[in-house]
Amino acid sequence: VSSYLVITNVAKKQNIRNLISSAFAFGIDVVLIVGQPKFELETHAPPGIVELMASGSVGFSIVRLANLGDCVHFLNARKATLYGIEIVDGASSIENINFFSAEPPLQTYH
Repeated sequence: VSSYLVITNVAKKQNIRNLISSAFAFGIDVVLIVGQPKFELETHAPPGIVELMASGSVGFSIVRLANLGDCVHFLNARKATLYGIEIVDGASSIENINFFSAEPPLQTYH
């Protein structure tokens, strides 16, 4: 089973770098960069990640996709479940969510 992190609509370079670092540290297999026209792997990825990926010594990759529709298609083709997190008023905490249930809840979490 592969694990994916979707990054979309994140403006700050440091936040993208932190998300990629966390994905790598937690064993995420693929980071999907959706949209993000200003994203450049060489400047947004944490130091050392690009070199490790180029050497083939890690099972970690970054895939760029044009839009969320392409992202959903990519994940559906791999039978992956997509969970979204957005910081908005009225969102529920993700702390008590069972991400392995047969029917994932459809609501906004933070």
